This record gives sequence, C-alpha cells and structure tokens, in this order.
Amino acid sequence: MKKILPLLLLFVLVPFVYHGAYYLFNPTITKVGVSLSTGFGKVNPDFFAVFEDRPTLKLFKLAVSKAEKQPGIVDVAQPEYDVEMVYANGHTEGLHMWLHPEGTAGAIMYVTNTETIYTLPEDIAGRLVELLAPFLAGESEPDGQSEPADDSLEDDDATESTTDGISLNDFSIKVNDSIIALHAWDHEVNLEDVLGPPAAQSVEVLENADTLTGSFVKRLDYDGLHLELFSPKQNGETFWIMSMKVSGKGYLTPRGIGVGSTLEELKNAYPAIEMAPDGRTDPRNAAYWITDEGYNHLQFEVQEGVVAEIQIYHLIP
Repeated sequence: MKKILPLLLLFVLVPFVYHGAYYLFNPTITKVGVSLSTGFGKVNPDFFAVFEDRPTLKLFKLAVSKAEKQPGIVDVAQPEYDVEMVYANGHTEGLHMWLHPEGTAGAIMYVTNTETIYTLPEDIAGRLVELLAPFLAGESEPDGQSEPADDSLEDDDATESTTDGISLNDFSIKVNDSIIALHAWDHEVNLEDVLGPPAAQSVEVLENADTLTGSFVKRLDYDGLHLELFSPKQNGETFWIMSMKVSGKGYLTPRGIGVGSTLEELKNAYPAIEMAPDGRTDPRNAAYWITDEGYNHLQFEVQEGVVAEIQIYHLIP
C-alpha cells in the first residue's frame, strides 16, 4: 500500500470532474498517422496513411470530440488500427481504433488507458471507413475526402485554447531552449540530453491500484525537478510524462513563471487562476491552480507572496 500512496494522494487531494475527451484534443491537429495495430499500449509507427490536409484533420478531431465514453472496464479484441495525432505544439496523442467494415460502428481507446473505450457515432465511423478503404486496398491516395459540415465542428481558431485561455501548451516547462511537455513519451523527448542523468530513479509496478494495477510508474529526480512517468500494464517499455514538480530555479512555464516569481507576476501571466480550495485563506500563502477542465492541472504553491513550487500533472481517469 505504501508503494502506491503518492499516486493515490494525487487522486484524493485534487478533485476532478469528467468533461469528455474533447478537452484533451482542443489544440490544433497538424498531422494524423494511421497504422495496423500490433497490440495494446503503444502506437505502431509503421503508418500506411498519413494525413495533413485540413478536411481530414477536422474529421479526426470531430471523431474524438464526439466519441462517447462507455461505463465500466472493457475487455475487447485486439485493436484493428492505431492512430497518432500530432499537434501544433509538438505534442502527440495515441489512439487504438476499431471500425466495422460496413461503417456502421466504431470505437477508440487511448493507448494510455486501455481499460476505457469510447464509441463513435455511426456517421463518423462510416466516413473513417471510406477514408481508409483506398489505402487498405493498396491505392496510394483516397479517391475523395469530404469536409465535415460547418455546424459539426468549431472553427480551429476558436479551439486553440480551452476556457479562460488555457491550452495544452501551458502544461509544460522550459529548460534552456528545450520544452518538456506533459503527456510526452520518453522516445519523443530525450530527458538525459535536456536534463542530464537523474540523481535518482526508480520503476515500480502498481499493486492494489484498482484499474491501474499492473501498470508501471517511473520516478526521476533532478536538481529542483521531480518527474513521474506512466506506462500501461500491457507496455512497460515506453513511458509518458504524468507529472512534473518544480522546486528549484532554472525551470519556467511557457508564460515565464518559475520558482521565485511574485504573486503579482503569476496573476498577470494567468488572469483566470484561482486559489485552490484547500481551506487556506491568506492569498500570500496559498496554492493557486488552473485546469483545462479535463484531466490536466497546473498548480503553484505561493509562500510569502512568492512562487515556491510548481506542479503540472495529469489525472488518469
């Protein structure tokens, strides 16, 4: 039980409300790759189709925003396809996907949470089948792609950020000229090149952790920085960044806030930030947080009017 205490505390101390998969995919998608899946927990990088045209990117964005979460823990057949979405900020997100060959049904699943599935509306599943059919038949390009109806998807410019201007870019830290982003896989960012070797590291297999039992958590300690990375239980080889805790100088948020910044600077950088509801009432000695209304959180611990610690983390649903 002691082994999983830090992870459990993350769930207990910070309340969250499910608002659907939409908020995780709000930033602009710049490229989508599709491959035949080789199994749960990771994306097969051997893509048989790569899309960068606006109509197709909007179709995939619509698919994710309209997907409906199904209750309970699922036990499904091996995925048919893997999908990798690349965003304008360089972040990538992996999905498993199932499509009925006649386009009458479809489903997606995050590679980072293989026990929850989201069903696709029939019309979207049908359009995805039509999109992929020429590639699966051996043709080099699809014969045609139709753009989603205007009223079915918000304009890209309107969805660059979530409520109050927070975007996926904000859930990252700057180290010299490099960016370390929440959700980034360890094969996407070479942490040793950016940070040097860690002062301490460990990997544990979670036990008695409900649906996360059997998953892997890697912990890395650097000077003034603690990282926790997660790998699904079907994987255990590649990890994505689940949380970052900054306690020293040399690390900044994309808006220029770091340890030592003043409360005034913090509020100017994040106008919508609020005091965390932890019972403290002194604004100069309190936690301040902001979320994307999904599972991503950015929290600042302020002591005597100065930022003393920064936490950036993702709550696994």
